[in-house]
Amino acid sequence: MEDADLEKLEMLESLRSGKSRHPALEMIRQKYGLSSLYYIKTYPSSIFFGARPVEQLALNRADIQQELTAIITEMDVTKINGEIASVVLGADPEEEVSLLLSELNPYVASHGGAITVVSLDEKSGKVVLSLQGSCSGCPSSMITLKRGVEVLLKQYLPWVQSVESDSPPMEPDFGFSLDDKEDDE
Repeated sequence: MEDADLEKLEMLESLRSGKSRHPALEMIRQKYGLSSLYYIKTYPSSIFFGARPVEQLALNRADIQQELTAIITEMDVTKINGEIASVVLGADPEEEVSLLLSELNPYVASHGGAITVVSLDEKSGKVVLSLQGSCSGCPSSMITLKRGVEVLLKQYLPWVQSVESDSPPMEPDFGFSLDDKEDDE
């Protein structure tokens, strides 16, 4: 990756972290009555954003996406790694979560597992996931869930507060229990 590409990615990262409030993004947020407008992630051919209305209003996603494209083009960050990236505005919270899980699933699949969205509540920020395959019931799956998946989702999606599994991990069966007491008599 060239230095210019790194600079472009750093500029986009600053939009997510809140370090930089680009005036044009702020104008779009106010114009469309958005409580938030945030950069999610850049993939080779797409730059993903999320947006939330202040109230349960229907968003004119096409207009917002068109204005975002103009701003990102003006910022000169649409061409990364020699490819022109399109600007995509996430349709809903589940699409945003699924997008980020698609990054993790190849790694999880290499261990014989998969992660899918069971439910989410954007108001409370709670995401419930199903750990499937070899992840189902694996004691290490909670570490993956909390230190991997939850950290990733919180990093990229400002509305996520917690990530939980739809089923707890099974305790390993070693043939004995620490609660068993031997009679010394």
